[in-house]
Amino acid sequence: MSILYDEAQVQIGEEARRQLNAVFAPEKLKELLETRGGYDEVFWNICREQGWTAIGIPEDFGGIGMGLIELGLIAEACGSVVSGAPFLGTSFGAGQAILEYGSQALKQDWLPRLAAGDVIGAVAFAEGRDFIPAQPSLRLSEGRLTGTKPAVPAGGKADVAVVLASGEAGPVLALVQLDQPGVTRTLLETFDNSRNTADLAFEGAQALVLEGAADGRAAALEILRRQAVVTAHEQVGGAERAMTAARDYALTRRAFGQPIGAFQSVKHRIAEDYVLVEMARANAIDAAASFGTPEFARCAAAARITGTEAYDTVSRDATQTHGGIGVTWEENLHLHQRRARTLAIEQGNLIFWEDRLVEALTAASTQAAAEESSGDPVLDAYRAKAKAWLESHVAEFGAAAQKGLSEEEGLALGRRWMATRYDAGYVGISWPKEHGGQGLTHLEKLAFDKEEMKHGFPTGYFGVSLGMPVPIILRHLPDGWKHERARAAMRGEEIWCQLFSEPAAGSDLAGLRTRAVQDEATGDWIVNGQKLWTTWAQHSDYGVIVVRTDPNVPKHRGLTYFWVDMKAPGVTVRPVKLAAGDSHVNEVFFDDVRLPDSQRIGAVGGGFAVAMETLMIERYQATDPSGFGPPLALLIGQAQEGTLNGRAPIEDGRVRERIARTHAVQNAMAAVGKRALLSLQAGLEPGPEGALHKLVSVRARQKLSEFAIDLQGVAGMEHPYIHVSSKSSWQQSWMTAPTGRIAGGADEMLLNTIAERILGLPQDHRPDKGVPFNAIPK
Repeated sequence: MSILYDEAQVQIGEEARRQLNAVFAPEKLKELLETRGGYDEVFWNICREQGWTAIGIPEDFGGIGMGLIELGLIAEACGSVVSGAPFLGTSFGAGQAILEYGSQALKQDWLPRLAAGDVIGAVAFAEGRDFIPAQPSLRLSEGRLTGTKPAVPAGGKADVAVVLASGEAGPVLALVQLDQPGVTRTLLETFDNSRNTADLAFEGAQALVLEGAADGRAAALEILRRQAVVTAHEQVGGAERAMTAARDYALTRRAFGQPIGAFQSVKHRIAEDYVLVEMARANAIDAAASFGTPEFARCAAAARITGTEAYDTVSRDATQTHGGIGVTWEENLHLHQRRARTLAIEQGNLIFWEDRLVEALTAASTQAAAEESSGDPVLDAYRAKAKAWLESHVAEFGAAAQKGLSEEEGLALGRRWMATRYDAGYVGISWPKEHGGQGLTHLEKLAFDKEEMKHGFPTGYFGVSLGMPVPIILRHLPDGWKHERARAAMRGEEIWCQLFSEPAAGSDLAGLRTRAVQDEATGDWIVNGQKLWTTWAQHSDYGVIVVRTDPNVPKHRGLTYFWVDMKAPGVTVRPVKLAAGDSHVNEVFFDDVRLPDSQRIGAVGGGFAVAMETLMIERYQATDPSGFGPPLALLIGQAQEGTLNGRAPIEDGRVRERIARTHAVQNAMAAVGKRALLSLQAGLEPGPEGALHKLVSVRARQKLSEFAIDLQGVAGMEHPYIHVSSKSSWQQSWMTAPTGRIAGGADEMLLNTIAERILGLPQDHRPDKGVPFNAIPK
């Protein structure tokens, strides 16, 4: 399945936004809010005229045969303008129920009219707190309905409804016309009167059973899933509009002599909201693309969870950013606040969807299907072959085989593992064949990585080496020597490190002070200074390094990039013991280290650009949605064992909530990563996916690890082996997560990047900007 829009789909979304923005009238919507049972006829007419009501209905029944992806794009546009009627989603739900479970006669009778927008449909499943009651109080006997359905969206205007009722043999879905004797509508005063919500009371009203729904509750849940995906897109559109309003206000509202968007507290809040919107968007697209596959149940639930959280949070934050004006009737933010809360309930609240997601995750068949199927038979075959090969080597190289090993023994095992992988063709999977790789795509690499990560193979020593330094030398250095180094690195025979950070230059890479002065007689460069936090420098044969070669120009322009022999005279490596007890990072000292000019990578003074290229490569190497911590499946398995308050932990609502929320985040990160890889393969410019992944995944891993340790009770204090992989131990994952949140850009720096470079908010005050480096106060 693809999670990239094609050209036609993009045009559908753009045209929908154009149409709706042309008629968007907040004052009209405010009038509807003060009118019980109102709805926006202009909006509904646009739905009909543009054929949006026909999406999802086959051409044989008067539709246009598109699906959830196209309808999702339109729903997103509707959400952005807070459209004044719910009928797009409700009519869609009713149409889907008839299409999926109705007789041929019912389909021929109702689907063309729903497709044309001549009639409006509604869906009425919920009763009280139960969105799909096990024993509905609404009863169907001898073709007649008796009872009530409360708070039905579009119930005040709909012509026909699909209801969940108790039949003679159990719950059934039934179709009922609402303009007949025996049906009473009571319009409700709600947060959002434009949703046309009404109680429906039935007293002997005629209804027809949808015979194809053998299990009425299961059928109702399937329709809710389809509606939930449409709603998730609507939530994305609304959340994005609210976030944009907050950003625009932060750019124009001034306080203390500057735009309030210049204050980090404001810009970081808006950046965090951007992250929520993008995660919700990724899950919504992923869910729409998964329709018709075994993954749809969990993807729809994940989309519903992140969509609800994004719209609720962003609309609330946007009001806070606006200050006092944000809580006035005149300002439009309360429209989003009302709509966000209404959408959070209409098709099932968070508790409901968290439970549905946990059910999907704990069903073995669903888990297997979700992990194995990509919708691409070639890719699935590759993954299946890799999985079988990896499983055959778990006993020799997996997590259990590493327990009790010293660092040196672990490295030796890791070298053997890399050589075994190389010989089998599983190293350099996406590298060009001329560089010794397999010439496949990033998707094959991602498929292999996902399977490898399950077993905790000893790859940690080689991640930096193959992730950044070796790819950069393959891009820039001449053939021959670089290919020898690449082959040795792929086999684990040689390791490379990355010498960027310094005591005074972490996130501010351009502030580094390690100097290189060129010897005029030989052309060599003489390096002096110190690097810090260099991963696996103590085991490295080579490294890439950025140094200052010209202190007389602004700091970004005076840097040059080299590769260095880590065994060269004058290089001293000292391991740094971290809080977790291990020493995988180092400080490295350079005392008159001589580098031939042939070891320079890029132009003199062009080192910052090469460093950014290296970091861009790093962003697309970090593709593990779990943040390189234990997989969520490990916690699910542990939650099904033992007891908590007298029952299995998985039955506890707090445990289910944590599992569901974590999966929703990880699913979003997986979708974001896949979208990035597909974009790269399509020749498109990469977006902010790397920053999003780095910011979200390790932070989520830290919280999950803490929760998993708590769930172990007193046993959670045990941490006997510090060299175990962070993917195999919750304790090790928790101890090392702070390192992951800082390395490669701390959270705060990433939020600044999102706020300033993506959202266009003012930069922080930087007194060193444009100043020669040697004039900057030390």
